[in-house]
Amino acid sequence: MKRYVRLVLPVCLLAAWAIPLMAEEGGVGKGQGREKRMEAIRERHEARYQERRAEAEKRHEQNRAVLKERLAKNSRLTDAERDEICSFFEKQYGENVSFWESQHAENLKFLENLASQPGLTKEQIKDRIKEHFAAQHAENKAHHEQQQAERKAARERVRTEVRQNAPQNAPPVETGN
Repeated sequence: MKRYVRLVLPVCLLAAWAIPLMAEEGGVGKGQGREKRMEAIRERHEARYQERRAEAEKRHEQNRAVLKERLAKNSRLTDAERDEICSFFEKQYGENVSFWESQHAENLKFLENLASQPGLTKEQIKDRIKEHFAAQHAENKAHHEQQQAERKAARERVRTEVRQNAPQNAPPVETGN
């Protein structure tokens, strides 16, 4: 799925910017003028971004519920450790949201810049879109790897704390990777 999204996203944006919206899709036709077409594309882009944000919020709520359920079942954790894990989870989600918003703003700025250059051919537009999203892909990968490293460090810290507080004859601690 991830590979599909990475390959399709630039193509979708290319299609949205290089090919005018069709009247049956709720957009404006080719004869309506460049500004109206661009405004319709911007509105569609913003609507899709809001839909994706709502879906991400829903997934976050589901993941939070599962996390709290798993933490409640772990009798070796103290309430303070449970709260620490939950706050770390929320902190990372907040970082992700701000990262997504910055990426969205960067995309809008890029697309506005692209739209303000009417002399570009379809091939030039396609090349610039590919370059932009290739650079953004590297940023996304670095952000994801940073998040993973932070989660791993937090898991190890909690495991160490729990092991130090656990009785000597107790079985190993399961933190639910």
